[in-house]
Amino acid sequence: MIQEEEDIIDGFVLKAQNGDIESFSILYDKLLDAVYKFCFFRLPTKELAEDITSDVFLTVWDKLDTYTKSSGIQFKSWVFRIAQNKIIDFFRKNKDTLELKEDILVEDTISKEEFHKVENDFLKIRLQRALNAIADTQSQALILKYFSQLENSEIAEIMGKSETAVRILQSRGLKNLRKYLPDFKDYL
Repeated sequence: MIQEEEDIIDGFVLKAQNGDIESFSILYDKLLDAVYKFCFFRLPTKELAEDITSDVFLTVWDKLDTYTKSSGIQFKSWVFRIAQNKIIDFFRKNKDTLELKEDILVEDTISKEEFHKVENDFLKIRLQRALNAIADTQSQALILKYFSQLENSEIAEIMGKSETAVRILQSRGLKNLRKYLPDFKDYL
């Protein structure tokens, strides 16, 4: 099934490289959600995740002619490597001024919907902090697996590791997350 999906993506890549904007749009639609989730859990705010995701796809469009399957990397993995590099660049440029927002104010009169949004924001911050507290490679392997919903073979290619190494990173990452999120023990 993965090979079939890769073949379909490769067909759209070739068409997009020949100037077919509709094919690029299809690639964008296929990858947007997974790339956004990867950025969302690695960056401190939703807005930054949206900005970086947009920047990733602009770079993909600009550099599309440089991608070749013969390089030994699948297109999806190539896109995630671009995302990973954009995130690294962001943190490198902002390492001295970056902090997670901790000021979530809840009024007594909020609606259920607003309450759930605040609650979800709080849970996201807790999860982000826990993911930031464990080794970066473990965090990346978990985000790609559980939030971007990639197969271990794809994660291995993105990270430049074997599938066995990826499974070990995921296992150790889950074990380490339990230390920071003890109330989530039934989920981890």
